[in-house]
Amino acid sequence: MNSTFIRFQHVLLILFFFISSLIQVSAQYPSDSAKISLLTLSPGSETYSAFGHSAIHVADKRRGIDFVYNYGTFDFATPNFYPKFIFGHLMYFLSISDFRDFFLSYKRWGQAMWEQELNLTNKEKWQLVQNLQTNYQEENRYYRYGFFRDNCSTRIRDIIEKSVDGKVIYDANYIKNPESFRNLVAPYFEHRDLWTLFGLDLLFGKGNDNTAELRDYMFLPDNLMNLFATAKITGNNVLRNLSQKPVELFPTTLIFPEPNPLTKPTNILWFVFAMVCIFSFLEYKKTKNGKWLDVILFGIIGLLGLLFAALMIGTLHKELLNNYNIIWANPVNIIFCIGLFFRSKPLWLKILMKAYGILLIIFIPASFLLTQVIPAAAYPLMAILLVRIIKIIYTKR
Repeated sequence: MNSTFIRFQHVLLILFFFISSLIQVSAQYPSDSAKISLLTLSPGSETYSAFGHSAIHVADKRRGIDFVYNYGTFDFATPNFYPKFIFGHLMYFLSISDFRDFFLSYKRWGQAMWEQELNLTNKEKWQLVQNLQTNYQEENRYYRYGFFRDNCSTRIRDIIEKSVDGKVIYDANYIKNPESFRNLVAPYFEHRDLWTLFGLDLLFGKGNDNTAELRDYMFLPDNLMNLFATAKITGNNVLRNLSQKPVELFPTTLIFPEPNPLTKPTNILWFVFAMVCIFSFLEYKKTKNGKWLDVILFGIIGLLGLLFAALMIGTLHKELLNNYNIIWANPVNIIFCIGLFFRSKPLWLKILMKAYGILLIIFIPASFLLTQVIPAAAYPLMAILLVRIIKIIYTKR
């Protein structure tokens, strides 16, 4: 009697644990009302938000879940923030926040938001949530940000492709005229900050002038949204839409005034070139030496050359490697600054300047044959360098 009762208790206990495990699994599994969406933000007012933003929204009212998974999180308080960012050592990470907080923050900042529901099966939703949770674990959460191939948008594309049962196919007709990475970036600054665009054009190496493939376009949040809208999932002899059409949750309130043509880097630097020509001619006629002008000019260009050299040696950003701008913005300019402090110009300074002047004369026409685009505003800088080199060489003092 007792042994029979004990066996019955064991059976009940095993059955209890089995049912409990099923309940736990089903509680974790997204319910039929669960909705997973791509969130897309329009460009913001800060330089780091100039391309917009992407995130994943997981909402399940039955489970009381309303979260945003955000791969674009970084810590401004990180020591040496800007050097780490430029040299590719700044760690971005996946964060989870409440959708309401996320929503209100971007609305307050004036960026538009679109929501685009993904057409996933319950199994695919489960797989996506599990993959997101695995990414959120402390040992997997952090990653080194890459401008074009590893950012908040490309990570979302990759994890969704990993989670669906089948293959995601994108509309190849989306690309009307193939563009380089440099040209894809330009429109986001042409109508708001031409000086930042000039700085980026100087820093970007020759690899950014390669033609971007279809997948490469998705480093930009609006391209990711548009390509998701027409993408298909193929598998098990079924072809279905990856997502629904984007729905605007709120419009942008930001207005970026068109830059004044007079403040364009190219126009300003050509004006500076004209002023330098006049100043140099007057100096030559009076046999005077504007030493401090040259120290400032060669010092700035030399520091820029040192930055190019340091990036080509030490950066983890592939986009900043192999930069031909180092030919004209050369670290040798720092040596010129030293030589200018001698009372009479040493022979080695004149020889070095002649060699550098010849290099500039050759580089200017040759630059149009390079596989890297040299920014237009760099040419007046090269012309200014040539004028000052000629003036220094042919002035007695």
